[in-house]
Amino acid sequence: MSDNLFEQLFELFNQPGPVNWRLAEEIAGSLSGEPDPVDPWLADEYTELGNLALLQTATVELLPDLASARIDPVDRATWTTDNLRAFDYLVEPLGKRMGEQAQMLGPLAGSLVGMQVGSLVGSLGHHVLGGFDAALIARSERGYLVVQNLETFASTHGLDTRQTRLWAALHEAIHLRLSSVDWISDHYATLLGTYLGGIEVDLGSITEQMQGLTDPMAAAEQMGDGFDLGSLLGSSSEQWAQDDAQAVLAFVAGLRHHLVGGFGDRWLPDLTDVKRALAVRADEPDVHAGVSISLPSHELVLTAEAFCAQVEERWGSEAFARVLESAETIPTAAELADPVGWAARILLDDPFGE
Repeated sequence: MSDNLFEQLFELFNQPGPVNWRLAEEIAGSLSGEPDPVDPWLADEYTELGNLALLQTATVELLPDLASARIDPVDRATWTTDNLRAFDYLVEPLGKRMGEQAQMLGPLAGSLVGMQVGSLVGSLGHHVLGGFDAALIARSERGYLVVQNLETFASTHGLDTRQTRLWAALHEAIHLRLSSVDWISDHYATLLGTYLGGIEVDLGSITEQMQGLTDPMAAAEQMGDGFDLGSLLGSSSEQWAQDDAQAVLAFVAGLRHHLVGGFGDRWLPDLTDVKRALAVRADEPDVHAGVSISLPSHELVLTAEAFCAQVEERWGSEAFARVLESAETIPTAAELADPVGWAARILLDDPFGE
């Protein structure tokens, strides 16, 4: 092996900051593959459906207005490149926490996190149907529909192609509007930070995994696989915060499904078939499996969707609107399965009638 390759690898791993973004970019780009531009005629149809979805979701009073937004049809490589840093507000606190507890590793602690985020986003590029499907909250006014993945999803499950495209466009439009509510991502990030603050990093496991990086060939191979940070982090003394953080993500996803369901009769007559396909897809290997912070299951998202339906049906649209009032009114993990408990806390001045 040439000295030049050794130097390149050393420089790649020796990057400052809590997250080695250069390493993350290398891994994500390698996993996502070469750009595969969308056929212009298909891109035009997706763009039209995206514009229609933005117009239709503007009529939903619960959702905030957007000053400017667009939904773009993209290939896997473009989605990966554009979204790698969309979740920096989540992964940088993890990098800082690891750096605090593993100072002897220096920049390699940031490389561990860079490997994780790069392998995650690069793998997601082959899986996500759009920004809404990443299971995380990204801060962006640009929406995405990953055309190859959506077309494959529709054909694999025998779905009506145009309805599937519109279904995804409506989800992405709602996702964009919810992502513009700053307190939602702030609340999620705060809960995540509390959870991370209670974790003790397993330095023994880190040292064992880092041993392979002394061999540049082994390092290059491991870069493609990424690291399972979950195996390096011990349990947290603030487990409740992770549960409530998962509940935030589940609630956002469940709310999307509930609101898209409102368009079903007119726009999506085959919505039941799409939901059935999603349930099948949920049983496939999870590309989030290596993420250190576990994400809500499909079942929890369905519970959140049912929560939204029950709140609106039982107490009306004004009461339902309160779910997006503030971080204090969003349901906790326990309340997702207990709408009455949420109503007692939020809707009643004296929940016990005393």
